[in-house]
Amino acid sequence: MIDTPVVAHTTTGPRLQHSRAALHRISTLAGLFLLDADPRVLARAKAEMQAVAALKDWNPSHFLDVAELTAAMALGYDWLYSDLTPDERATFRQAIIDKGLLPGVSAITSRAFWAAEGRATWTEVCLGGLTMGALAVAEHAPGVAAAVLNAVKGPMLRSHLQRYAPDGGAADGPGYWGYATLYTSFLLGSLETALGEDFGLGAGDGLAATGQFRMFSIGPSLRQLNYADAVEAPEVAPQMLWLAGRYDRPEYAAHEHGWLVRSHATPSIFHLLWSAKVPTRTASAPPTSAHFRGVDVAVLRGDWRDPLASWVTLKGGSNAGAVGHLDLGSVIIEALGERWAVDLGPDYVSLPEYFGALRPTYFRVRTESHNTLLVDGQNQPATANSPIVGFGGDAYRAFAIADLTTAYQPSLRRVRRGVALIDGRDVLLQDEIDGGDTATIVWQMATRAHVTVGAGGAVGLRQNGHSASLRVLEPATATIQVVAASAPEPQAQPDVLLLRVTLPSGVPRQRVVVWFSTGDRPPPATTPLDEWK
Repeated sequence: MIDTPVVAHTTTGPRLQHSRAALHRISTLAGLFLLDADPRVLARAKAEMQAVAALKDWNPSHFLDVAELTAAMALGYDWLYSDLTPDERATFRQAIIDKGLLPGVSAITSRAFWAAEGRATWTEVCLGGLTMGALAVAEHAPGVAAAVLNAVKGPMLRSHLQRYAPDGGAADGPGYWGYATLYTSFLLGSLETALGEDFGLGAGDGLAATGQFRMFSIGPSLRQLNYADAVEAPEVAPQMLWLAGRYDRPEYAAHEHGWLVRSHATPSIFHLLWSAKVPTRTASAPPTSAHFRGVDVAVLRGDWRDPLASWVTLKGGSNAGAVGHLDLGSVIIEALGERWAVDLGPDYVSLPEYFGALRPTYFRVRTESHNTLLVDGQNQPATANSPIVGFGGDAYRAFAIADLTTAYQPSLRRVRRGVALIDGRDVLLQDEIDGGDTATIVWQMATRAHVTVGAGGAVGLRQNGHSASLRVLEPATATIQVVAASAPEPQAQPDVLLLRVTLPSGVPRQRVVVWFSTGDRPPPATTPLDEWK
């Protein structure tokens, strides 16, 4: 970073990437200066802070920018305080107050959407950054700092953090989980070190368990469960080390360390600093399957140690939410280090009304791009909710069952989807459909594999030197097609094939059974979902 030009902040258009770059550089440089007192590092950190302080504003119209820059300046001001001149202290402090805290108090007072009813990630990031700024300058600006901390102590954030209950799942998906929990760790950790308490905000089983969501969301191939606008590639999560120390969960740190090694990702300064609080006792082995009840997402895994292990996920829960997709019942399948059934993830956020009225029209959000049932070519309703009504099994056979009925009414009377991982390797998918005699029903799967369709419902899959097979066991008269997915410009072009199984028409009750295998093992006997145990 010493030889890299200072972040070139823009004053128009999207600015968040520059704000995040400034946070990364200031925290890294300031943190390293604490360790080795290299004057070059100090000078370089100051240069980044001076560039931020000189900005006319920190983009309060998009308050995430304010939060990120307030966090960056608070860390630099606090960590480097003893080595700043009086004039530098005054300049940086005033910037935190004028461009961070005062706009923050104004937004809180006017009940900005993230400070009133709360909106998932925004609430945690905005209040997290503001808290860091308030604590850094509290002795010089007690009034504005108190206003921020009173908002933090209020019921809105407390209620929002309770959404992690009961088991740490995130409705906005693993991508936004990373952003939100990092700032929650900043917020709670700052309160603890500055005030000796976090006002009870960190209490509760949800936050204590949320590291499990990160662990289960990353498959053996190191790609993540990318629902709700998450991408396949996970980002670093130093908060796993903070969570490990705060809640005495050494398995969180062990997972993050293992992921860093396997992915060759670059650790952050917070990995280094928070590692000091990680429990020294040996981490216990996690279970291989999990049902995150708060968000109704199930993950079934063959093995934690084997990078070629099989892994299948089932997405239930709600279609509502600003970053959600219309994807109830969708599955993702990995085996042999490859992802066979894929989710395309997000589209360009710059598309018109991407988070608004046009969102359901975009291909990557629509039901037709996901690994679930498509009925009459229509989207699932945004109001649909699909609970996971069955979960369990044993070492040989793990399963989850989702009730998808509200996702397909009024076209269908009842729909349930079961997913089973057999012997930790092969996957059985079973749908039971009632009332589809007048509907066109398509079972579909998106894949990047090369696909060949054979006789008798057999499908061959190949990618990167690995092979798998998929067989449609029921109904025998289903029609199998493979089509290249496409989306109108300027949407991102999908890089997948859609495997579509069209069910026979005019049948009031049907069962769809699909067997995915990485070998030549025969499928188990088919039994009704009511008998799955």
